[in-house]
Amino acid sequence: VIWHGYIADIDDSKRTEIALQQSEAQLRRLYELSPIGIALTEFRTGNFLDVNEALLKPTGYHRDDLMAMDFWQLLPGDTESRQQEIIRSLKSEKRFGPYEMAIRRADGCNYPAVMQGVKIYDASGRSLVWTLIEDISERKKVDRMKNEFIATVSHELRTPLTSIAGSLGLLAGGSLGQLPRQVD
Repeated sequence: VIWHGYIADIDDSKRTEIALQQSEAQLRRLYELSPIGIALTEFRTGNFLDVNEALLKPTGYHRDDLMAMDFWQLLPGDTESRQQEIIRSLKSEKRFGPYEMAIRRADGCNYPAVMQGVKIYDASGRSLVWTLIEDISERKKVDRMKNEFIATVSHELRTPLTSIAGSLGLLAGGSLGQLPRQVD
């Protein structure tokens, strides 16, 4: 019997492959379950390569619709200077933000978000940008409610305190005549 070939121990490489697959699966779950919107885009074109569910939900876009767009279409038209600032930061510092900006929804309305990103390179050397887009609508709503509450309480306290201060001023000024010694 003539046998041509060789025997190789692939146990270590198989373990490495399995560990890599498990690590990739964990990162994919983290990406998909993140409460913050995450987008992967091409740096030069701004085209979306991948987005997670947390970005789709507040924007109201379906995955296919968003994937057909570029990143800049999510920003309102009046953000040209901020767009140029983002591009400059990515070119020079390889990152941008955090910036508070408006994000355009599918229905044309905007919602407030905090955005930041980092420029990376894939295996072929192509420039990509990971962007985190955190919907801060709830935070803004709570801040607004807090400010309204403080303004209401301040007004409600100021009105009686002003009356009391005015009355004490009249009394101290002698408008009711001489006050007993105990009042001083």
